[in-house]
Amino acid sequence: MVKVKENIAPRGIFLIHGDNDDEVLPENSKHLYERAGQPKEFWLAKGVAHTSALVQYPTEYKRRVLAFLDKHLNGNNKQYAAKMGKVLRCRMGRR
Repeated sequence: MVKVKENIAPRGIFLIHGDNDDEVLPENSKHLYERAGQPKEFWLAKGVAHTSALVQYPTEYKRRVLAFLDKHLNGNNKQYAAKMGKVLRCRMGRR
């Protein structure tokens, strides 16, 4: 995984991990983040279990993901960010 991870740059990667994840240790994402090239971001969500950041912090999740996409998608960012916004709204039970 780390070898593949290092080859992702210059494409952006955004790692989201909960600090209460007992299935995958938060240190694993921290290690991947440290090894990744730019652009990269890491959000350690407080009080969040495995895969629950969207459920526990829907507004913050959407804000962070869309900001990352908008910043790093270059020319296609507005159209893709709009599409992702629709996906996130659907996942949060909104249309």
